[in-house]
Amino acid sequence: MTVEVRPAGPDDVPALAAIHRRAFPSDPLARLGRRFLERAFYPAAVVHPLARCFLASLDGRPIGFHLCALDHTRFHERIFPATRWSLAAALASRPRLWAFAARHAIDRLAARDSPPWAGEPEVFLVAVDPEARRLAPIGARRLIHAGWDWLRAEGRTTCVAHIEEGYEPGLRIARGCGMRDVGSERRGGRTFVVLRKML
Repeated sequence: MTVEVRPAGPDDVPALAAIHRRAFPSDPLARLGRRFLERAFYPAAVVHPLARCFLASLDGRPIGFHLCALDHTRFHERIFPATRWSLAAALASRPRLWAFAARHAIDRLAARDSPPWAGEPEVFLVAVDPEARRLAPIGARRLIHAGWDWLRAEGRTTCVAHIEEGYEPGLRIARGCGMRDVGSERRGGRTFVVLRKML
C-alpha cells in the first residue's frame, strides 16, 4: 500500500467534500451540506491565492487532505465573502446553524485585540477518511509536512493550527509533528487550542 500526496485541483472538489463530511460530520462547514462544500467552499478554496490544498491517496483512492493558508486572517476574511450567496442559502435551510454564526460573530467582537498569531500561516484543516483511520497518523503527517514544505518555499517561517479543545486525535498528531501550544481562541462558542510550529 502506497500513500501519495499531491496538490489538489478543481477536479478533486467532490473528493474533498466527501472526505470532509465523513471525517467531521458535526463540523459547522460539513453541516452546511454537500451542495455548499461542492459548489462553493472547495471550488473557492482550491484556487484561492492565499491557500493550497494537498490530497493524499492510498493506491489511487483519495483518503485525506490538508488545506493550509499563507495568512489565516486574510484567508478567513476572503473565503467566506467569496461564498456568501451559497452560505446564505445553506444557512437559510438550517436554522440551528444561525446560532453558531451568531456566536462566531460575538466571539469576533469580544476579541477586540488581534491575537499574537494573527496573520500567520495556518493549518486550516486536515481531514482523513474514517475508512483509512488506521493509516490516519501516517496520512495526516504526510499531508501536514507537504503544507509546511509549500509554506517554506513561499518564505514563511512559522505556522499555527487551531484545534478544538478536547479533540485529542488532532492535538496528538499536531504535537507529534512538533507543534507547541501557544494559547487559545474562541470561535463560534467553542474553544480552540492554538499551536505553533517554527518552520
